[in-house]
Amino acid sequence: MPNRSRCGPSMGEPVNLTIEFLNAAHGEDAARILSQAFNNDAGETRKFVDEVMVEENRIHGRIATMVAMVNGKLAGVIAARKPRDKNPDNIYALTDLAVDPAFGGRGIGHKLLAAAETFISGEWLKGQFGYARLWDYTKRAKPDSHFYEDAGYVPDQNTDGLPQGDPILIKPLNEDAFPLAEPDKLAP
Repeated sequence: MPNRSRCGPSMGEPVNLTIEFLNAAHGEDAARILSQAFNNDAGETRKFVDEVMVEENRIHGRIATMVAMVNGKLAGVIAARKPRDKNPDNIYALTDLAVDPAFGGRGIGHKLLAAAETFISGEWLKGQFGYARLWDYTKRAKPDSHFYEDAGYVPDQNTDGLPQGDPILIKPLNEDAFPLAEPDKLAP
């Protein structure tokens, strides 16, 4: 799913940005970016990338991980996850969004977020109505961040049984497929 666009740096020449699926060749850089972003052990993160993310990407079974490449260098990562047993079938999780600080301020995080939403909408929801849900970990370091709100996410009011702590946000996907009720009929 290469998606090419031009992504201008905060200063200087525009660069080519490609969004593609994570593969084994990306493992080391993806693990480095994720361990830095989430302050996790580098070895454990590398093991998770190799054994879970790369393996799942072969079939897009439960996890699909995408990377942003800027001029051949891995600049960011995001993972889309299918619902777990306790969650409704139409709520998909977005996790592990991280951008290498060397590529910050170029819109890469928003492009990765949009690519993951597009993948969920088309491949897993197949155009049907659903949601993307995430935990806003950016609020830990930047309480005034509006990154996800700027991308259309709102606080999730239905978080029963979910771990609490960081804000849980949600965004409708494929809204045009939502069954609207006629004025005197209830929606299914």
